Amino acid sequence: MNFLKETYYFDFNSPEIQELLSEYKKEQLTKKEIAKALYLEVRDPWCYDPYYFSFSKEKYKASTIAKKN
Repeated sequence: MNFLKETYYFDFNSPEIQELLSEYKKEQLTKKEIAKALYLEVRDPWCYDPYYFSFSKEKYKASTIAKKN
């Protein structure tokens, strides 16, 4: 199995995700520093609401979540 393959939900080649990643590609950071920075970028600004639930598949795509920021 290829665990790093793009899927419907993990659409990391989408323009929204590429825009999010672009600021980290420019800087002279190590891979470890980039991983930490991206982790914090995803963890901190995007609030999780346990009382909101959607049956729409579109709401759970990485690119849709990235647009919320």
